[in-house]
Amino acid sequence: MHRTAKVQANTILKLGTTAMWVLSNLASAAPATPTGFDTTVKPVLQKSCAGCHNASLNSGGVNLVPYLDGATVLEDRPSWEKILQKIQQGEMPPNGAPRPSEAQVTALVKSSRASSTRPTPR
Repeated sequence: MHRTAKVQANTILKLGTTAMWVLSNLASAAPATPTGFDTTVKPVLQKSCAGCHNASLNSGGVNLVPYLDGATVLEDRPSWEKILQKIQQGEMPPNGAPRPSEAQVTALVKSSRASSTRPTPR
């Protein structure tokens, strides 16, 4: 191979490698699209539940902070269903605490049970 051909081959290889690196970094830097969980379930838990049911207060022996991550909801469906039931039946949040609207409760249940309620990849 002539020297010019070697230089061209090396240049093309370097450009290709650089392009692959740039594209892979752009893909990982792109913000994740919020899921139904992130826009419907998580805000209700943060506003209406996690203030009392956290690692510090642990009201009723329940810490809901792990459930702010959709992966926990998917991994621990039996506990999550009990949580949903208490919210749906109006047992939680208790009287005097800020309660989500009926529309929010309906959206929370629908979104958390939908197959599209997958946590946002990190």
